[in-house]
Amino acid sequence: MNSRVAPRAATWLLERLGSGSRFEPLIGDLIEQFASGRGRSWFWHQALGALANHILQVLRAHALSFIAAVLAGCALNWLWQFGCSFAFQSVYVDLAAVKQHPWAFGAFARLAGMQANMAAEYALCFASAWLVTRLHRAHQRTVLLAFTAVIIAQSLPTIAQPFDGAPDSSFGVSLTTHVILTALRVACTLVGGLLAIRTRSLATLDRWTRRVAVLWLTQMLITGLLFAARRVGELSYARPEGYLSLYAMGAVGGLYLAVLLWREAPVASVAAHPTRFGREGG
Repeated sequence: MNSRVAPRAATWLLERLGSGSRFEPLIGDLIEQFASGRGRSWFWHQALGALANHILQVLRAHALSFIAAVLAGCALNWLWQFGCSFAFQSVYVDLAAVKQHPWAFGAFARLAGMQANMAAEYALCFASAWLVTRLHRAHQRTVLLAFTAVIIAQSLPTIAQPFDGAPDSSFGVSLTTHVILTALRVACTLVGGLLAIRTRSLATLDRWTRRVAVLWLTQMLITGLLFAARRVGELSYARPEGYLSLYAMGAVGGLYLAVLLWREAPVASVAAHPTRFGREGG
């Protein structure tokens, strides 16, 4: 007897983006019909149709708070970045002169300023994600995904800038840098939002997720320190691939951590309050 396995990705989307126990009968019915002979395309069509209908219902019922949460996150991003552009502007002025004396006090002061700027950028990702998920509590994961989609959309003009002129030797480096930094920002936002959603259940994180989180944070701090040391002349390497690969590792590590946080659910909490957990998790 051949047992057919339903598309796991479609089932996962229904479980994670649906509204908890409400989607359980639908998933069971789809799996049963798939086992009786329905095709994979049919399964995907039904799953995406159910999700689209669910999202429309969410928007009708919670459109105001949903849109307000995304707009508030965007406003916080703009205000924070506007403030940082003034607070840390002097750190990046005349770095060529600083490189002439890389071990002077001024160089270390610039390095510390760059580290503070980096910390402010990471704090912005976490703060904006926290704000968005707190303003719209009905479907926190959905609004978090919408907010990250807006972040990506806002970054597209910057990513497209290298295409405006004739390609030169720095074309590939510039494009790769923009893409990696956008992916890193998205990863930080997702991690911050998912941690904010799990505020009451952080103690239930498994050991592997905790290790990944610690390794990721450590790697990002070291990467920022190495990059800042290069800019003030305390480290010298001509090719940019070194720090770009480190930032790429940070983006991949952050996205992997976000996947772990998304997939992991406190078993006891779900068993005790399945409906509440599905509603809060979005």
